[in-house]
Amino acid sequence: GSRIVVGVSFNGWGSRYEPHDDDAALGRRWAQQAGEPYVTVDGIDVDGRPVPFVFEGGSVTVDGLGTVVTTEQCLRHPNRNPSMSTEALESALHRTLGTTTAVWLPHGLALDRDTDGHVDNVAAFIAPGIVLAQGCDDPCEADHDRLADDLAVLTAAHDATGERIRAIEVPVLPFAEVGGRRVAVPYLNLYLCN
Repeated sequence: GSRIVVGVSFNGWGSRYEPHDDDAALGRRWAQQAGEPYVTVDGIDVDGRPVPFVFEGGSVTVDGLGTVVTTEQCLRHPNRNPSMSTEALESALHRTLGTTTAVWLPHGLALDRDTDGHVDNVAAFIAPGIVLAQGCDDPCEADHDRLADDLAVLTAAHDATGERIRAIEVPVLPFAEVGGRRVAVPYLNLYLCN
């Protein structure tokens, strides 16, 4: 019933952006400044040894009632948690977030070179049991089939209350050129406020 700050390992989105040691220390420093207790959640590798549990906020979306949605492309990426099984990852997620049910989407965006497929580009809870799902209506794009796979997983999944998840598809996935590079500009990378 009390508030605590939960720390996980942050490695600069798969060690892409250096240095990231100050970023990784933010939660601990904030807890000290605010006078709040701080705990670290580790994972367990396939040999049963404790290992850092690496993830970022954009790699999960939660409904507030015990359900977390993430992507295998991100959390199972070799630059995040290579020695952890899916079961160990789920256990670490649940200990970190207070969730009990995990839904694993197979894919993030095909062109997501920065975060290795963060879920915040492809799915977002807008209410318990209701997820906005990024689609792609252009069959010539790699994301067309990838996001259809994600939608199929979402619509077959049940949340922590046992109810089937309702997915609302946003069918248009725009693209732009940024710095000479073609990038997807998803509508789903949003913050839903009260």
